[in-house]
Amino acid sequence: MKKFLPLTLAAAALLTAMTSASAESFESDGFRFTVTDSRNADVSFDGLVSGSDATSIDIPQSVSYQGTDYEVTSLANGAFINNTMLETVSIPSGIQAIPDSLFLGCTSLVQVTVPSSLESLGTGSFVGCTSLTELDLGNTGITALGSASGTKVTYIFWDENHRDPALETIVLPESLEVIGNYTFYYCPLTDVSLPWTLTTIGASAFSAPEATDPCLGQDTLIIPGSVTRIAYQAFEHCNIQKLIILPAATKSTTPTLTIEGLAFWREGSMAEVWCTQDVPPTMKDNSFYTTQYSAPLYVESEADIPEYQAAAGWKNFTEIHARAIATGIESVDTAPDAPHLTDVYTMTGLRVRHNVDAATATDGLPSGLYIVNGHKIQL
Repeated sequence: MKKFLPLTLAAAALLTAMTSASAESFESDGFRFTVTDSRNADVSFDGLVSGSDATSIDIPQSVSYQGTDYEVTSLANGAFINNTMLETVSIPSGIQAIPDSLFLGCTSLVQVTVPSSLESLGTGSFVGCTSLTELDLGNTGITALGSASGTKVTYIFWDENHRDPALETIVLPESLEVIGNYTFYYCPLTDVSLPWTLTTIGASAFSAPEATDPCLGQDTLIIPGSVTRIAYQAFEHCNIQKLIILPAATKSTTPTLTIEGLAFWREGSMAEVWCTQDVPPTMKDNSFYTTQYSAPLYVESEADIPEYQAAAGWKNFTEIHARAIATGIESVDTAPDAPHLTDVYTMTGLRVRHNVDAATATDGLPSGLYIVNGHKIQL
């Protein structure tokens, strides 16, 4: 082995030299960059130059330096940290990650445009953005927002020192599989549509610690049939009047969904609960608050009623009915300014997708009948 040592040391020395050479930083057009890979001409975007008072910026996709054209392939951690003047930012195509603390403390930020190449949001990336009321991630390839394992806490929009996120509207991508623990904690969301790729909703994902604290509040929440776990306190204190749990994505003779304790717990009442899964999801007696069990529960058919009446948690509902067979659809909406967008409804009138591309509107939905653009579609 000794005869290979000099070669190994030489290779290490060469690698060190190459790394040092590729770490060169420079400024261009009011921005700061660092060369991350001289061989492939890659740079990271490091932020604005000192003293910049820019309020709206488009991060360039490429930059020229000393006769070489470099591609911006990454963003530096905390590149805009505590920039209280920044209002709008456009991130270029090719960027795959919004890194840790990118917009931490950007209190004036109101709009961020992200590329379809985006795959992840880093820890603290939007913490302290007290003016950011909406974020559209719909065209991205993000599969997870944080982690739903164990007691790990996801800090994307809030942390222990910043408990005042302003986020009201979030557009989630059709690629999303996991919403991590505490992802939207304290977020005063009013418009959330969960995608049919989603499998896990983590602990306290949309909740708040107290009934008086801001958290999700919308008249109707639809849980896609793809979801297999709604974790502890996921929607605790959230003001949801109508809860709709759609049929499981795959047929099964055993429960495919687990609803953990305090998942929908909120003092007060609910207007309706719908659960049309063939087998009652596994549920705790305290998944709902006592008074919420007075809401009527609608199941798929008369034949399903005895099974729900005997199932843990579900048997606490004082009224259990079979859903109406006739369609509840009164009209079908499409986006007026974008005729290629449409809503998707079930035959009972439940809207399961909103303003999606008509060409792919039913992609990923389970087998069944749907209404798309006023037409009945059989999958």
